[in-house]
Amino acid sequence: MCQVALGIVEAYSWEYRLKPWDMAAGVLIIEEAGGNKVTCMDGGKFPVFDRSVLVSNGVLHGKLLERIAPATEKLKSKGIDFSLWYKPEDYTTDI
Repeated sequence: MCQVALGIVEAYSWEYRLKPWDMAAGVLIIEEAGGNKVTCMDGGKFPVFDRSVLVSNGVLHGKLLERIAPATEKLKSKGIDFSLWYKPEDYTTDI
């Protein structure tokens, strides 16, 4: 993710079954770098407790989502869980 933030690579993707501690610092760096995009693999808003992530320079994000959508749906149909890993009761993703 830091390489996306630095502009070295254009995307970081295809991660799932992540834990919050796997993602927190990288997502913060991406967001602070600006111009980048972080979502879940299905394109939804990324909360730190989600199990999947797609990170890009922002320009390619829509195209990447289109390309990975069939694979994401295939994994979901096979029972791979893309729901939140864990979410504390008082946690809100709307800030």
